[in-house]
Amino acid sequence: GDSLTEGVGDDTNKGGYVPLLASGLDDVCHFRSIESFNYGKSGNRTTQVTARIQESKEIQEGIKKADAIVITIGANDLLKVAKDNIFKSLSVETFSKPREEYITNIKTMYQEIRKYNPNCPIYHLGIYNFKDITELQSIIDLWNQTTLEFAEQEKNVHFVPINDLIYQGNGDEKQQSNVNNLLSEADSFHPNNTGYQIIANTFRDEMLKTQKLWIRRK
Repeated sequence: GDSLTEGVGDDTNKGGYVPLLASGLDDVCHFRSIESFNYGKSGNRTTQVTARIQESKEIQEGIKKADAIVITIGANDLLKVAKDNIFKSLSVETFSKPREEYITNIKTMYQEIRKYNPNCPIYHLGIYNFKDITELQSIIDLWNQTTLEFAEQEKNVHFVPINDLIYQGNGDEKQQSNVNNLLSEADSFHPNNTGYQIIANTFRDEMLKTQKLWIRRK
């Protein structure tokens, strides 16, 4: 995945949601052992994740061994479109053609993953609005709907929505300060520790619904 998998904004520098997810699953399932691998890289778009899979034997082996795969990707694809149109008025229509390119790229990325692991469940996190702007929310909704529709057509791919849990912050503190208290103070974009815990919990809950697909029992 991208910076959300790498854990940018995590003050503990332990890898964002990844160790929190592993711990949360273990708390419920009491595994004999659980091992996680983090292949997140800040700034990655879908095409760059695909390229890294193609080039890295380590990632290929990690995918082969995986009982379950979690992915964060798509936000940087959207941000690239925004940057390419920085001097234009952004609207949902601006993203119509790039949306088709995104669909092509995400299909290619998944095809590459499935070369090494055809059957394990994949949990794909949606993206969230980091600014309380109505037009931006419409664009985020379009991007998430695109990923959802793709996931629904694929075998063992589960879309995990996160926007509603992140973009408005948490509790009265956000309402009083007009600052999203689930995002890092350093950039007001990446999750902070609390935000990553929410992401981990959301992944955990979705994975537990489908635990028969990935838990090994001896």
